[in-house]
Amino acid sequence: MSTPDATLSDFLNVLNLPSSPSTYHNVNYLMSDVFCAGDPQNKIPCVGITDHGPQFTGVQQVSTLFSQLFTTFPDMALLPLTGAPRLYSPEDYRPRTIGLQTTLTGTHLDRWFTHGRHYSPPLSDIHPDGLHLMSIPACAVFSFDDDGMLMHMAIYLDRYRMMRQLTPAPAAASTTSTATTVTSPHGRRITITIDEA
Repeated sequence: MSTPDATLSDFLNVLNLPSSPSTYHNVNYLMSDVFCAGDPQNKIPCVGITDHGPQFTGVQQVSTLFSQLFTTFPDMALLPLTGAPRLYSPEDYRPRTIGLQTTLTGTHLDRWFTHGRHYSPPLSDIHPDGLHLMSIPACAVFSFDDDGMLMHMAIYLDRYRMMRQLTPAPAAASTTSTATTVTSPHGRRITITIDEA
């Protein structure tokens, strides 16, 4: 049995500590030691990304989410905001809940779900160039079962700010110029230049 605080710290270590290679970005560890056991009737574990974003319900889907996150953003981190306290639900509230102000960071190296139920624009439509990274504010809310295991996670962020940070600049259009010079009857020269894309 764990406590919500200890489980949340464990979750953050999996996402943020490459110095711990046995657990860093280890999806199997997340699913066995951080998230609660699957319960289809109660639709847990569950992770939701922003309002109207994709929802991942059940062990398989949550596992798929984190596998894709760590593939799309191999250096992905969810960093608690320095100096911001954890925000706790009242002691008698169930499920026990903790909110956290964070910064979500990562370099975009692979495509996000390109089709199917988890296709989620605008991120799914971006073709990564391996150079663009995101660093965006995010509010993460975690709910825990009576054994202190993670049941629900919701992360609220500005997906369109993410899009602006990750979208490669369009390639500059090449142009060719055609110049024509004519002489008027009064001896004036006129040059007309036409640029063709």
